[in-house]
Amino acid sequence: MPIKSDHFTYEVSFFDVTRYVVDLKGHTCDCRDWVLYGIPCKHAVSAICAQGLNVEDFVHSCYSVDTYNIVCIHCVVPMNGRELCSKTGYIPPLPPNFGKRKRGKPTKRRREGAGEKEKCGNRFLL
Repeated sequence: MPIKSDHFTYEVSFFDVTRYVVDLKGHTCDCRDWVLYGIPCKHAVSAICAQGLNVEDFVHSCYSVDTYNIVCIHCVVPMNGRELCSKTGYIPPLPPNFGKRKRGKPTKRRREGAGEKEKCGNRFLL
């Protein structure tokens, strides 16, 4: 429930006892989600709707379709389908060979180094 402080500032509280101060002019909220993501948080949306404004006007311009088109105009190049690709004289690449794994449960005992002692039962052998 948003409580109006002045024309651009609201105090918003939900079912819990936590209260957040929302500044519509500065595009800030005490939860900091609006500043971090550029999209109004639930507290800000509550305050924006209480004032009767459009929520989309408070979203950062980097999320607009115009900005997306400007950024991606040279990035996304259309490609032909696989059947229209020209054939090369090269052998097609093979998938990587990771080697064969042994069947069954892997051994837990580690291999001992050349200078280590071997254990036989309860005693060490040199």
